[in-house]
Amino acid sequence: HEGFEAVRAPGFALQLQGLGLFGKEKPHTAWAGVAPSPPLMHLQSKVETIARRAGCRVDARRFTPHVTLGRFTPPAFPETARLERAIAMGAAFRSDPWQVEDMVLWRSHLTGKGPQYEDLARYPLA
Repeated sequence: HEGFEAVRAPGFALQLQGLGLFGKEKPHTAWAGVAPSPPLMHLQSKVETIARRAGCRVDARRFTPHVTLGRFTPPAFPETARLERAIAMGAAFRSDPWQVEDMVLWRSHLTGKGPQYEDLARYPLA
């Protein structure tokens, strides 16, 4: 928390771009991607460094900025093919940009109905 409070970074614009699926052969999550953003990647790198220094375990997988649109049980093959076609048709999707003015520390609680998120702290960007 103290490390995150010390982060100094300017606000920046973000935009959603494209659609995708997590789960490869057995898709389970649909998402909208975030358009390439050097300021977001710089902020993510700072936050990851602070978390590691504080002794937190950080995922080894590459950071993939996205907005989760939905989670679901992997469908049977015919439905998977339809889902993949629908996602491919949304490849040109783009949202209007919006301004990022703060970062938020979240806690996720895994429940039988999916994760529930709790906002623990907000850190304003300059």
